[in-house]
Amino acid sequence: MRIRTELFHGGREPETFFLSDALYWGGREAIPFVPGRGRGYTHPDLDLTELDKSFGESAFVAARPEREGGSAYAELACGRSTLAGFHSTSISATGLPRTIVMPGDSLAFERFVVVADGAGVSHAVDLALEAREKLFGEATVEVTGRVVHPDGSPVARDEHPSLLVVERGDGASGESPSERTVWTEIVPAVDGTFRARVPSGRSLRLAPHVLGRPLRDTVPLPTSGGLVPDVVVPDVGLLEVTLADSAGRPVLGEVVLTPVDEADVERTRGSTHGVFDEARCAPWLGPAHGGSPACNRALTAGDGRVKLVVPDGKYFVYGTRGPFATLARAEVTIARGTVARAALVVDALPDLLPAGVLSADFHVHAGASFDSSLPERDRARSFVATGVDVIAATDHDVVTTYERAIRELGIEGRVRVLPGAETTGHVLFYRPPDADIPKVVGHYNFWPLRADTDLPRNGLPWEELLEPGALFDRVRPGFVGRGVIQMNHPLAGSSFGRDEGFLTAIGYDVRTTVPNAPSDTGPGQLVRASTAGTTALAYDVQEVMNGTSTRQHSDYRLAWFSFLSQGIVRGGTANSDSHTLAVEVLGYPRNLVFGGHTLASFDPERFDEDVRQGHMVGTNGPVIVATLGGEGPGLKPFQPRSGATLNLEVRAAPGSPSPRCASS
Repeated sequence: MRIRTELFHGGREPETFFLSDALYWGGREAIPFVPGRGRGYTHPDLDLTELDKSFGESAFVAARPEREGGSAYAELACGRSTLAGFHSTSISATGLPRTIVMPGDSLAFERFVVVADGAGVSHAVDLALEAREKLFGEATVEVTGRVVHPDGSPVARDEHPSLLVVERGDGASGESPSERTVWTEIVPAVDGTFRARVPSGRSLRLAPHVLGRPLRDTVPLPTSGGLVPDVVVPDVGLLEVTLADSAGRPVLGEVVLTPVDEADVERTRGSTHGVFDEARCAPWLGPAHGGSPACNRALTAGDGRVKLVVPDGKYFVYGTRGPFATLARAEVTIARGTVARAALVVDALPDLLPAGVLSADFHVHAGASFDSSLPERDRARSFVATGVDVIAATDHDVVTTYERAIRELGIEGRVRVLPGAETTGHVLFYRPPDADIPKVVGHYNFWPLRADTDLPRNGLPWEELLEPGALFDRVRPGFVGRGVIQMNHPLAGSSFGRDEGFLTAIGYDVRTTVPNAPSDTGPGQLVRASTAGTTALAYDVQEVMNGTSTRQHSDYRLAWFSFLSQGIVRGGTANSDSHTLAVEVLGYPRNLVFGGHTLASFDPERFDEDVRQGHMVGTNGPVIVATLGGEGPGLKPFQPRSGATLNLEVRAAPGSPSPRCASS
């Protein structure tokens, strides 16, 4: 697609303009690629306050999908040989160089945008190189070949083979990532063959990668193109795992691998060419943000089985179906060219949860979100694999239901999904006191919402440029029933200059008092009202636990206590905010909602009323059953009778850290 943008400067003073496209990758999706010395998927750190350090020029920019079956992208300029800009896993800005434009003058930016099917970036880069050959006379050639094992068998896609096309730099360290020039990345087809276009007349080599790690030997490419000698990669080991209960029934659960020896952690750890390098991904079984297997874990199928390609070594293999079940472990040795097997038994522990209690996660993402690459089917499998009963589907800025995936998997009776969305402001507009630049108003979850695939965002209204009260007014008509509004991660930091928590945006100090009337202070922003009289405090619950960070939990709990101590009484929730299988694990933490609920007779309106009334506790595993004079957790005030007893019971599965109750 060829696009032309013209900018006319109608002002009275000279201005510096950066006429460019902004390509929003989201941080967990497509990964930008730039050809050049020390580049490829490697980019300077992006600091919004010092953009000069991140700016550079390149022949084109491309991007590879993190998910299987995604599209690759490329962009190149038509009227000049390079693009200027900066790149990160969150965003790229690429276009004309920054230019001083006099009043009455104009700029024109003309470019090609390429979209191509196929893994890696080579399919998009091929088209970009062909265009540059026609535009600028840069000769290219086509190379073909195979990636095989020593016995000649083709490399399998679940080994995640990848070939970087590199050109050696000058000097003794010319092979190092910082000195070599990376031109493209090739992912072989399912039969191990590949075909790609590369610059002509250059001394290029193929640098193979398998299971997220580079191999030692490289393969030279013929300068005139043509057939490349077979790229031979080592054999891999296979691991077959079965997960079942004591009665032999298959279990849809999770399998997690960790090296037995600490020395093997670094050897088996992988990444996507140095990007998304998560410390826990040892062994690396697949992209950290993609579908199963991801990082060091995988989901079993409905028959309780999963087959994995694993680096050689000794591993502990864990089987789990969530915190309310037993945990199984076996030790296996993986050798190249062999198959190891592990049979694990995990049993549900139904007595851990009191009768009428359902577990719930009210902050969950998958591929519909701009910052997730997790396929919807794998996300739906994870609901059952982690033992969560009720899910609020809260993808960014779009209503999702998971209805089709749940139906295809046949798990309708094992989980209930409340369709919803997370509003996520991107357009800077809000100016709280002492703000030097505009802000957004943080994130909020809404459920259950009507889903209508014939409408934009599946029915979620446009939510930009709205303060919280007005935002609540706009979204509320889409509720099915009364609905729930949740303030998400109130004191979260910012992502690319966008505050993710409203209390962060207004600079709220937990030691201050919220006034009764609006004022030009941070706390005073909480009582600013919309035209309908709705304030930022008109939400139902707020996150106290978000993910597994104990530091975040401490901060968010202080915010909750600050409000409670002032009579701003809202239920506290505990949610995973999971965007992936392995980095943020679904259901850790989760809510235990009391009130006589079952999946068989699930009533979403009655369930949500118990959520709004705070009839719940948050946990990463231990089950806390607390009553005072017969009253459990909730927002309704009561006067304990004389002599009332506090009953506190803590339950946990075998293998969990032993809970203790301390009194004073």
